[in-house]
Amino acid sequence: MSKQEINTKTRGKQAGGIYKRANGLWVATIELGYEGGKRKRKFITSTTKAALLEKLEAARKQERDGVQDPDRLTVGAVVEEWLNGLEASKSVKISTLANYRLVAERYVIPFVGSKRLADLKVGDVEKMLLDLQGVPVTPQVGRGIDPATMARVEAIVTILDSLRRPKLPLAVTLVEAIERLQKEGHDVTNLAGGNDRVGLAFKRPDIRKAISLRRLRTKTGVSPNTRRLARTVLGMAIRDAQRKEYVNRNVAALTRGPKIAGSYEGRSLSPEQARTLIAAVVDHRIETYVVVGVSLGLRPGETLALRWEDIDFENETLAVNGTLSRTPDGIVRQSPKTSKRNALS
Repeated sequence: MSKQEINTKTRGKQAGGIYKRANGLWVATIELGYEGGKRKRKFITSTTKAALLEKLEAARKQERDGVQDPDRLTVGAVVEEWLNGLEASKSVKISTLANYRLVAERYVIPFVGSKRLADLKVGDVEKMLLDLQGVPVTPQVGRGIDPATMARVEAIVTILDSLRRPKLPLAVTLVEAIERLQKEGHDVTNLAGGNDRVGLAFKRPDIRKAISLRRLRTKTGVSPNTRRLARTVLGMAIRDAQRKEYVNRNVAALTRGPKIAGSYEGRSLSPEQARTLIAAVVDHRIETYVVVGVSLGLRPGETLALRWEDIDFENETLAVNGTLSRTPDGIVRQSPKTSKRNALS
């Protein structure tokens, strides 16, 4: 800052350095200590001294409360903070939270996560939706990976594509990939760096990266519904940031949502199809599951969660009191999607 830019300079009690530039703009500085041996400062500007003091007080309050600087927050950090808040408050089901995380990690953060929240524009969200409509290849998989490791990852991708049980499903798990590689005679090691004895062995982190890379390369875009979910998840995270006064507007809400082409066609069975299905499972171990689910119109998770105490044989009624869901923590029993569901037998 040149001396010619400063007309006046004042310092009030605990107010930080305040001065006025030659162009009339008021500036305040906040000392943030030292990082890596370098002095850190934050500069706040405003057209009037009164407004500047308000901004300065708000910034100091954020420092006292341990709130991150909104100007430096990335979209990825905001999304993660929102998800962690949901987990801590237990305000949504475990399965719902797992779905939010999946959408965020696959379809939001790789595309806009590195952008600063303050710089995020409607155009950025629209580009994310367009990228998801096409081939969603992002630099995230290869970022920070040294060339030697990337070469191993590329080699694993080639092998996965050429196995005798060739095309691994896109949702293949790490365990399945390792088992298939081992059956084909390839060495797999848990060692992070390997050694001379297993110098050519594939490492689990490399296999995990290869699965992600292969998934991205073989995808041809996601459905309009998935793109809608990506916009919704981003919008909910930014709405949470608005509540915390990190940002003033929700650019995701201002973005036009993906259009669903044509009318939605239901996937319910016709009476004839239902009778055919029930006849096909007679004497099969899933016969009861199919008959109960089809006859009463229950969701799969609701049917799987039924217990003997949910059935009132005297009044011939069945109460849906739970649902089974697959989560990262395994199979869990949760409350049903609708708070009260009773089905007559």
